[in-house]
Amino acid sequence: MGDPEQSLLYDQRDPEAEGRLETGQDSDGLGLPSAGYESMAVPSSRILQLAKPRAPATLLAEWDPVPKPKRHVSDYSRLLHLAMPKAQSEKCVPDRNPRWEVLDVTKKAVASPRIISLAKPKERRDANEGHNPYHISPASLTARASPRLQELATPKTITKKV
Repeated sequence: MGDPEQSLLYDQRDPEAEGRLETGQDSDGLGLPSAGYESMAVPSSRILQLAKPRAPATLLAEWDPVPKPKRHVSDYSRLLHLAMPKAQSEKCVPDRNPRWEVLDVTKKAVASPRIISLAKPKERRDANEGHNPYHISPASLTARASPRLQELATPKTITKKV
């Protein structure tokens, strides 16, 4: 967008202004065009079309509570073919019966001490273990409120109980 000659925003060009731009006469000294060249921009027809406000949509156009009827299926045999399940591959291993036989070797197996130690969960201390929730620190027993705190603690008005 830096080069005004290549810009797509300018639909109409002034050959006289372009000549001044090439020679550097219509420049601010930095090689940039002066503000007079930018005032010649004309919006395209697409920009004008997008700038127009849209007509409000009707309620039926936004949301139609009545469903549209389905299209008629012309090839019913194709639909049945698509509805058929795929054939099972030879490589597929079918699901195993949930009631299978446990081998005698498995029933007689004895766990090693290492397996038994790994099977036990870690004992974790409770975070509140040894904590007395009713303990009051000695520093808070001797604390005194400042006069400003006393002023802020007093209510503005005293309400009567009904």
